Amino acid sequence: MKTTGSRLSDYYKSIGLNPVGHDISREDRLTVHERKRQNLLEHHLRLPRFGWRGARVLEFGPGSGENAVALARLGARFTFVEPLDYLSDRLKTTFAEFGVSDRIEAVHQGVLETFRSKERYDVVFAEGFVHFLEDHAAAVKRLLSFAGDEGFVVLSDIDPAGTFIEFVKKCYLERACAALGLRAPEQRLEMARILFAPEFARINHSRGFDSWAKDMVLNPLYRPRYFLDLPTIIAAAPEDVALYSSWPNYLDADDLIWHKNVRSEKSMRAAALNGYYARLPHFLHSVPHPEAGLPLFTPAQGRRAAAALGACYKRLDRALERGAAPAAVLEALTGLRRSLVPARNAKLALRVVDDAAALFSSTRNAKTSAAFVSAWKGRTFLRRLWGTPGHYVVLHKTRLYSR
Repeated sequence: MKTTGSRLSDYYKSIGLNPVGHDISREDRLTVHERKRQNLLEHHLRLPRFGWRGARVLEFGPGSGENAVALARLGARFTFVEPLDYLSDRLKTTFAEFGVSDRIEAVHQGVLETFRSKERYDVVFAEGFVHFLEDHAAAVKRLLSFAGDEGFVVLSDIDPAGTFIEFVKKCYLERACAALGLRAPEQRLEMARILFAPEFARINHSRGFDSWAKDMVLNPLYRPRYFLDLPTIIAAAPEDVALYSSWPNYLDADDLIWHKNVRSEKSMRAAALNGYYARLPHFLHSVPHPEAGLPLFTPAQGRRAAAALGACYKRLDRALERGAAPAAVLEALTGLRRSLVPARNAKLALRVVDDAAALFSSTRNAKTSAAFVSAWKGRTFLRRLWGTPGHYVVLHKTRLYSR
């Protein structure tokens, strides 16, 4: 497995970034953070609070440890693998400040690709970086190798459909910076603030705008080759590994299945993939289906949209190399739009694509910062949406379905 993880670490180190830092400097802020964390883990990923009592947890890339502290306070014991030495020190400080230093079993400096251990763990966390690795399948297999029997792997990815709006923002920022001659990192960050900070402030984020901008739209590794989807994860997992849960939920196809009918692991994977594709075009906009009155797509429609999105990203990626020229971006968007038109329930996905096209079309001849800001503010639909970029998948090393 190639060590792109070290490239990501080098990038973070070069700018002193803590990509997963959260403000828990006061007890009330920690309480809010714990509630958000538990909402994800318990309510969406079905990992109950009591399950952390005495659990042995291996976490890759913990940063300064705010996520881990929340579980340490519930009784989890941690082994950490963190590539950035300055974050390892802050992690230890974080645990000391909240009186849970005894919950740290070990802290290793390194990355997933090079870490070695004979130990096996109840839960393995890998959030926010697996998609940046060169070999996604090898990364998934390696994570699973550290989980014990009946153990879990919790990983997050940057989903291609879900991150479409953020990638459009990256392209638009590149277009503006190229047209205005903004090359210095601080100039580019300031332009990102001017364009996107007002909308960012309106959503329930746990980190600051600069951290998001440096980790996403300004990150040189945030490119389509490093996006990761459920089909890739499923294909990489051995047959005795089940998809336990996910956010968004791909598994509610089982809702009307009689609970005493235990489905095979193979059929569960197939159902999850169908559920993923049935939702994929909606990931482009993230408006909840019931609120928008939107039915799901057929899996076949979702697969066609996924293929068109892949072709679109290839063109957008090439356009990005040339300053995201409007003509090249518009050409990329055309094929994606064509794939969505036949689906009657794709109206919001189409609006996202059309708004992106209108944005670049209106700035063909823009030469001032004010022109780019005005064009962006004019796309009110696109501005208020963020897609569904970061998906979570929980894999379970169980032999329940293969017995």
